[in-house]
Amino acid sequence: MTLTLKALAIYKKSDLFLAKIKTEQQFLFGSNLVWRSTARNLYEHAIEACYANNNMEDAFYFFEKSRSILLNDQINEQRWMADIDIANQAAIKKNITHLQRKITSLTPASDEYLASQKELYNATSELRLLQNKLKNKNLAYYQNYLDTTFINLQQLRQNILKGSKALMEIFSGDSAVYVLTIAPTSTTFIKVNQHLYDSVTGLFNTALANPGLLNKNFRGFVKIAHKIYALLFPATMLPVASLIISPYGKGFPFEAMVTNSDPQQPEYLLSKYATSYTYSAKYLTNNYTGNSTTTNKILGIAPVQYKVEDSLATLSGSDISLKNINVFFKNATNYVMEKATRNNFLQSFPSYHILQLYTNAADSSANNDPVIYFADSALYLSDLVTDRKPVTQLVVLSACETANENCTRGKAFLALTGALQRWGYRRR
Repeated sequence: MTLTLKALAIYKKSDLFLAKIKTEQQFLFGSNLVWRSTARNLYEHAIEACYANNNMEDAFYFFEKSRSILLNDQINEQRWMADIDIANQAAIKKNITHLQRKITSLTPASDEYLASQKELYNATSELRLLQNKLKNKNLAYYQNYLDTTFINLQQLRQNILKGSKALMEIFSGDSAVYVLTIAPTSTTFIKVNQHLYDSVTGLFNTALANPGLLNKNFRGFVKIAHKIYALLFPATMLPVASLIISPYGKGFPFEAMVTNSDPQQPEYLLSKYATSYTYSAKYLTNNYTGNSTTTNKILGIAPVQYKVEDSLATLSGSDISLKNINVFFKNATNYVMEKATRNNFLQSFPSYHILQLYTNAADSSANNDPVIYFADSALYLSDLVTDRKPVTQLVVLSACETANENCTRGKAFLALTGALQRWGYRRR
């Protein structure tokens, strides 16, 4: 066995070991985000070993494991839990969050501090007992939760890449960017210089965010847009009609890449492929079994104005945009102005297929927690615990800083969106 093969065997065992530890510590506040950050280095080294050995199958395995830790955990958990179990677990988690925040404001030597610490210990023990009970009651739940087999290339082609589709997965590491492109009859695995990739995509996003700059130097924009395309597609065009992209790290609109170098007649990627996005290939295989009989299609949230003490910008016109969107849907509900409250959102969102939020947000806060603002108060990531299975399939977060990819902050919005559960999403 070569050194790279031995390394891959060790990485797989390490991945399984981390998964088992994580299930025992998932009740700890913020532990999921810690595990996501910790595992990233493992997956980068594993993917590099796969590249060195030209091992496509194992590369696909580690690509998949690198990107869906939070979302897949929550999907697997809810799939095997009854409604009453979800409600009980939500109540305990909310109590734990309340106690953790309360303790930070107390004097360590006080009687109230000691009493709260004891109450927190009892609550976390209660959560652990409940989760162990669930595992014992449904062994399939526990096995699925620790599933490390995921989906292989053959299953991907049979179940997802039917017809004329291809999947491109990207992993952005500390020293290189890896791109795995899987078509119905071929697989390519390339390594791109990290500095070059960051530089080109940064210029690309800057141009797209500034129409005046783009129009002033359109020739330069086409050159950059084609350079990104050449980095990701070093070979010939894929013989497919649609392309599914699973990005990682700082994102950009892939469909705006230019496939030729003619500034007079640029050909955009979207004209070649019907382009869509996904968290992962595994995510596309999930068979959601929520309340499909609900007629609630879309829920719109637009506070427009906020409490003076929050010092947040007024989002004029966001309520009008909701009305324009709702014209295309039946059974639409809008909460705007003073009705766009935190409680109205929490009580309503699990019952709607589509969520559209126009609001202010921040990727960190005084609680070191991502936050979304409503007309009356704020909603923190740690507060977003639903007590029933949502039917939500799509969430559009139109809010500041929800696309940041800072490793310790922006990544937390993946947990925020994951906590909303079971949907594709767009972030700004």
